[in-house]
Amino acid sequence: MTKVVFLVSRNKDNKHLPHFKERKETFFCNDMEKAKARFMRFVEGGETGETCRLYVSVNARDEERAKKALVCRLVMDEDVSLCKLETLAVSLAMKAENASEHKWLFDFDCPSEEKVKEFMQELTALDETLSPVCYPTKNGFAVVVMHGFDTRSFLERWAKDLAEVNSAWGVELKRDAMLLYDFKMKE
Repeated sequence: MTKVVFLVSRNKDNKHLPHFKERKETFFCNDMEKAKARFMRFVEGGETGETCRLYVSVNARDEERAKKALVCRLVMDEDVSLCKLETLAVSLAMKAENASEHKWLFDFDCPSEEKVKEFMQELTALDETLSPVCYPTKNGFAVVVMHGFDTRSFLERWAKDLAEVNSAWGVELKRDAMLLYDFKMKE
């Protein structure tokens, strides 16, 4: 399964560095060990104290559809720069119509393991085929489900529930998102 990987060193994570410049890379990957090795090189290429993030697309990409979109763009747009070909290919592959899966991600900005377990239990009770999987993030958790469903009342209730406990907590649905897979600071 081909996924898109995004490496980034963001301004918001590195405000403490006086001469910081944002860096990013995107590429295709079907071997997470290679992606992790490339991420470590990315981290090492930064300044001491710089925080970097590794994101992976939640949904695999349909290579055939993405290739066709790329070929069409190359034929129709004579201004395409070959220096930016990989970036263009990734951009086209990340369009919703080029996803080969339809998983959804809930950005659960709440550090409570108890709350995220309750959230996942309710998802399973709604539909066992959702099969929620939880990943830790910098501000809480990401919960990935296998397919979509009508989230209106579910999300409204959970947003209210979390805000009552702590006004900074919340939950947001991201339909075809990037999952924060890892983050590191250069020592």
